[in-house]
Amino acid sequence: MPLHVLLDAHMPYGYGGKVVDLYTEFADTVVRFGRPVHASQAHHELSTYSERGVERMPLMALPAAVLHEGKVCALSPAVELDPAQCILELDALASRGVHLSPQRLLFDARQPVLMPFERAMRACGAGMSVTQRIRLGDLSSRAVLLRKLERLLPQVNAALAVHHKTPFALEQSLIQGLEWG
Repeated sequence: MPLHVLLDAHMPYGYGGKVVDLYTEFADTVVRFGRPVHASQAHHELSTYSERGVERMPLMALPAAVLHEGKVCALSPAVELDPAQCILELDALASRGVHLSPQRLLFDARQPVLMPFERAMRACGAGMSVTQRIRLGDLSSRAVLLRKLERLLPQVNAALAVHHKTPFALEQSLIQGLEWG
């Protein structure tokens, strides 16, 4: 069985998803790769055609192949997952009649998750070490997530205090993470 790989590394901004979308009909599985940090900021726009005309749907979290029936879509463990954005996109797809089963949309437990406190740190120019990130698999265990948040939030809140930003509460961050898990 041949293996075909299409890389969009040198395509102009926004064209990579379009090209991948065109070649998806020849693939069984489409995997989105990306840089470990800020990959959720990359986006592409899909066009769907219906009785209402052409509808455009920007995707930032999901792979371009989600509209292709029967294709498996996966995110590599290096792609940062923004659960809030992912849920918005899944809801938007569902409103268009596209429902992705867990067999068609694959995530990796090692994927870094963009938590609200990380978004706040980025907004004020602060960053986090990639090794300190919360991973998707951490969201399924209250004990693991609590332990990581207890270690991370004091550092995060200290960095935010320097920029006069509101600190994040442990309980609120824990509840949000467990809801996403």
